[in-house]
Amino acid sequence: MAASPPPAMLVFEPRRTRVGALDVDIGIDAIAQGFRRDPPTALDLETAIEGIEEAISALGTLRADPVLTADDPVLRQLAAAAGLDVRSDALLAIEAVERLFTRLAAGSSGALATADAVPAGRRPAAMLVLLRELMHHLRLQAVCVAPA
Repeated sequence: MAASPPPAMLVFEPRRTRVGALDVDIGIDAIAQGFRRDPPTALDLETAIEGIEEAISALGTLRADPVLTADDPVLRQLAAAAGLDVRSDALLAIEAVERLFTRLAAGSSGALATADAVPAGRRPAAMLVLLRELMHHLRLQAVCVAPA
């Protein structure tokens, strides 16, 4: 019997993001540095989305594995904010990411009570925006978030 291939990994790095075998030329620190405040403004979010879309489009027409695995403490915070139990593997689906992004976007327009449900800080916001765009453009369905 042949061994199963290892799961495709999602790895967030300061200046790039690895999506399985793909390298996307934008990372969490680069995005977070563009945010002028916490939570980011609507303009900050739009600028980040444009930069992410440019980095993804530079790859051409590609698809990643529909479900990736990640072991990242900030991603665990986001999964917990989405209501998932992160003490074991947690499946963070695109619908949950969209709900988190909606809360972040509400905070950017001044509805801070809504934004409070999203982990504070520029890095979680940057990761959420990046994850959302990766899921949309590379047709990811979910990320399996490893426990701590």
